[in-house]
Amino acid sequence: MKTLILFGASGDLAKEKLFPALYENYKRSHKCKYIGFGRTQISDSEFRNIVKDSIGKDEKDFLSNFSYIQGSYDAKGLKGLVDKIEPEESIYYLAIPNRYEIVKDLVEGLKKNNLISEGSQLVLEKPFGTDYKSAKKLMGFLNINVGEEKIYPIDHYLAKDLVRNLITLRFANPVFENLWNNQYIKKVDIDIKEKDGIKNRGEYYDSTGAIKDMIQNHGLQLLSLITFNQPQSFDSDDFHKEKENVLKQTKVFNDEFRDSVKIGQYKEYKEEEHVNPKSNTETYSSITFEIDNERLKGVPIKITTGKKLEEKITSIKIYFTTFADCLWQGNCDLVTQNVLTINIYPENNIKLSVNTEFKPNIELPKTKELRFDFKKEDMLDLAYANALKDIYNKEKSYTPSFEEILLSWKLIDKIEDWLMNKREELLEQY
Repeated sequence: MKTLILFGASGDLAKEKLFPALYENYKRSHKCKYIGFGRTQISDSEFRNIVKDSIGKDEKDFLSNFSYIQGSYDAKGLKGLVDKIEPEESIYYLAIPNRYEIVKDLVEGLKKNNLISEGSQLVLEKPFGTDYKSAKKLMGFLNINVGEEKIYPIDHYLAKDLVRNLITLRFANPVFENLWNNQYIKKVDIDIKEKDGIKNRGEYYDSTGAIKDMIQNHGLQLLSLITFNQPQSFDSDDFHKEKENVLKQTKVFNDEFRDSVKIGQYKEYKEEEHVNPKSNTETYSSITFEIDNERLKGVPIKITTGKKLEEKITSIKIYFTTFADCLWQGNCDLVTQNVLTINIYPENNIKLSVNTEFKPNIELPKTKELRFDFKKEDMLDLAYANALKDIYNKEKSYTPSFEEILLSWKLIDKIEDWLMNKREELLEQY
């Protein structure tokens, strides 16, 4: 039986997302032992109570698989794991800040205690570095000391059911894939919007901002899935190869940074705890990209993200081109545009607007909506359950490769460099 060692076991991520996800997989018959590891002194029974409160159930069989070890994230502290686990069957989940110094001490501590073997897995939460240079340093260290094949950089957005169904939508339906080019697609909008502010994350967020926090990882990963070419197979290497190719071809639309990059900050932001009262950190960003290849060149792909917006929503909209010439002479531009909408949150469906009804006494055809609904569940928790299931099965198709991460940072660094002396000028209050 595998053992999942959760570093940062008493933190918010574990309580809010990981324990419910582990319970979901337990119900799916994915049996596992769980060891919580952290600096906080907690007894096994106290730890099980934390898990019980998190899942909202006194599931004794599930809870009996949990134990806790208190220790530091270094060679000395990690000795407590030596007699508790089999490295070959161990998953090390780092639900802790991925700062280079912390990861370095932890990985070197695991190695010194002979806790990393051929079958070990190491799971990392975002952010993966703070820019290209720091990401490359982190990835280089992990590649040398662990090996990329054992590393799982988790992105829960890629584990959402509907995001994964994008692959089926595109490549199992010629009616869509044959139109997936600049002849038929006018523009694409990717929205990752939130109603809440930064909550208690001021120290992290003020040094990061919306572009690095959301567009660099989630936004560009969704972009790559919408635009990459069909992989040769379901093999993870083929998936990563095509995503890497499209990220290499991604650039700011028309190279016009001023027209394509928008930033804003919600009015109460500077009053948040641990935020610099003179901060120019963006809490909103909208960036328009394009794919510089023959198939999609010239199609604006806008990624919008932000805090304290009117609604919490994650969606992708593909706007198809309109008629230059049609039966409704003189009114062709008024015929409703076909739009394919993939709603990831809070709705979980796919919609297609279609013009279907016309009568002689009506000036223009009416638009109807084809709608395909999926299961309504808490998609975020289910996303983590899907991601953990992939890790159990050593499936890497939906975890970003090191190269994808570095390519995303290289693109974002160009934008951040351009913004460096323009933030105060461009930052709009909302």
